[in-house]
Amino acid sequence: MKLIGSALLCVSALLFTSCDKKEKLPGKREPIPGILQAEAPELGPSSMRSAVIVPPAITSLSRHVCTSGNKQHSAINHKMNPNGQRLSQISIGSGPILTDLIAFGGNVYAIDANGILNCVSQKDCHPVWKKNIAEQPDDGVFSGGMTADENGIIYVGTNIGTVFAIDSKNQKELWKKDLKVPMKGPPLCVTGKVIVTTVNNQTIALDIRNGEILWTKTVTQEPTMMSESSTPAVFGNSLICAYPSGDVMSLNIDDGSDTWNDVLFPANMSQSGSTISHFSASPVIWNGFVLVSMAEARMALIDAITGTRSWDREIGTSSTPAVIGNWAFILNNDGSVTCISLKDGRRKWVTDVKSACVDKNNALVGAKWIGPVIINGEIVVFNNAGHSVALDISTGRIKKQRFFKGAQIVRTPIIIDGKLFALTERAELYVIG
Repeated sequence: MKLIGSALLCVSALLFTSCDKKEKLPGKREPIPGILQAEAPELGPSSMRSAVIVPPAITSLSRHVCTSGNKQHSAINHKMNPNGQRLSQISIGSGPILTDLIAFGGNVYAIDANGILNCVSQKDCHPVWKKNIAEQPDDGVFSGGMTADENGIIYVGTNIGTVFAIDSKNQKELWKKDLKVPMKGPPLCVTGKVIVTTVNNQTIALDIRNGEILWTKTVTQEPTMMSESSTPAVFGNSLICAYPSGDVMSLNIDDGSDTWNDVLFPANMSQSGSTISHFSASPVIWNGFVLVSMAEARMALIDAITGTRSWDREIGTSSTPAVIGNWAFILNNDGSVTCISLKDGRRKWVTDVKSACVDKNNALVGAKWIGPVIINGEIVVFNNAGHSVALDISTGRIKKQRFFKGAQIVRTPIIIDGKLFALTERAELYVIG
């Protein structure tokens, strides 16, 4: 685990190192393979651009244990006080935070960088219990993810290669499985199985009762491993999986056999080329199709039954799109938000959300944007400089911008019973309601 920690620290240093000097280096500017900002997708006809989007009915969730709050990863129109204020801000341990929140049974669960699993009361944000699940000396790089079943059992996959089942009622470890390969992203509970994805492009199904391996599916290993990974989506008796190699597969939940597969290549390479492929956005099920999104400017809509590609566009995102009705709302790699029609992938609107924020002391330079989520029928995105921006769902017009001091949000928030729970850079649980 020390080696993993050192590698992550080196990567972080490379990513966040900047130069104070403004001299322009000599030489021709060339795009870096696999890391590009695509042009905005083709603009749709005026009839499509002027169409009014009716958001789904507002819903108040009391449980959130997987991406977008459901196993198809479709968006939910959350209910929340539009003028909500900060209710609480409490520490959950040490950062950086590399795992998402889950919530159920009146409590919210978070894991800090040292592998401390925190249970916090949803009502008053008081700590309920803590449990160390890291198993090794603290090195501040714990990652992976967690989910929970209907019985309150929490399943945790870790970057040290172990999967745990923990009873939330008494904190007892029910079983542990050492897969000897680090996990990427949170597990998924489905039909008596715990599904995990590893860094070497394996999808593994474990028996939910004892952690025994039921089946394993391996695709070609991608030599460049990213720190984030997508979570499979459930379509009938199939898992739709997207791998860092660019492979997209439909796997039978019972035995792991693939019913179809496709490969997405970044927008700036041919099939014979070589570059970085990366899925961190989870697949989203829509009307019998699956929407898959690469960080490197490639998005496609695929028939979830046959694997036939309906369309693909040069759109890049590292965040799971918010899909409602016939529309997808995408947080682009450059911090803008785009609305596209799922029927053909053409653009309805695009908005630069950075323009809504007052950039004091260059706080937005290199800011990380999070989202989108749908709250009270509006598209909302956040950043780790404390801003939130709400957009009109039909036009993309910026309706309001808010600043919450200390809310340097680094993971997509969850909204439970009208309260927004978010994790910050300082490993604090920030609550707005």
